[in-house]
Amino acid sequence: MVSSMTGFGVGEAKGDGHVVAVEIKGVNSRFCEVKTRIPRKYSNFEEKINRKMKEKFARGYMEVFINYKDLADAKKPLKVDKALALAYHSSLRDLAEAMGSNSDISVMDIAKLPEVMVADDEVEDMEALWILTKMAFYDAIKEVKSMRADEGYNLKRDILSRIDNLKGLVAVVKQYSEDNLVEYRNKLFERVETILGDVPVNEDRLATEIALYADKSDITEETVRLESHFKMMLDTLEEGGVVGRKLDFLVQEINREVNTIGSKSHVSKISQTVVEMKSEVEKIREQIQNME
Repeated sequence: MVSSMTGFGVGEAKGDGHVVAVEIKGVNSRFCEVKTRIPRKYSNFEEKINRKMKEKFARGYMEVFINYKDLADAKKPLKVDKALALAYHSSLRDLAEAMGSNSDISVMDIAKLPEVMVADDEVEDMEALWILTKMAFYDAIKEVKSMRADEGYNLKRDILSRIDNLKGLVAVVKQYSEDNLVEYRNKLFERVETILGDVPVNEDRLATEIALYADKSDITEETVRLESHFKMMLDTLEEGGVVGRKLDFLVQEINREVNTIGSKSHVSKISQTVVEMKSEVEKIREQIQNME
């Protein structure tokens, strides 16, 4: 199976007075890059998340968004900052004396002041919360992998179709390859006759020139290598796994052979076919850029 690098997934888990929601987005990247966005007080989970992401994905720019929300009926214990409360009481008493006021300062008045009584976040069971995070996280990963696999299947099918097209175009090139030499021979005779006019042509010298060109213009090696590259691409796609980089290398080699055939062509039909081949190769290259 082959996969694309584009995917999206969400996961959610509830328990221990929390709802944990995880969202993962993946796009193309040469390597595996992970960007985690998580509330600061849960930042100790970030390293674990990044490590797990790199275990699950070989390539792609992956963004992981994690949100934590208290359940509506959850009750957190309160933490009292006694030192702060006493400091408030002392300051207010001094202020009252300075103002000549005999106002009594009650405990309830002190309790309402900032940060005297706060929800005790530290008593959260971080291990239990990590278990919830993993549950939501793995559900999101499962969705991402499923989407990447579906898109990978479509990419593979398109590439296979284009390889078939290229095989057909190579067959056309081979069909007209003999005409390439004949066309060059005819053009060479015309050029020589134009230059020399009535002067007799040295047939042996001309034959040598044509033989040299025949060796330089032979496209047999290029077509054989193309067919070999096609087979390697098909084998790689069938094998599956992380294939993007290998396929990218093969498509570069295919493009090089096509360009060489184009440079050796003296037949319009071959030149036209090379243009079609380049178009197919470019479309394959674009598809491969999306593969893991």
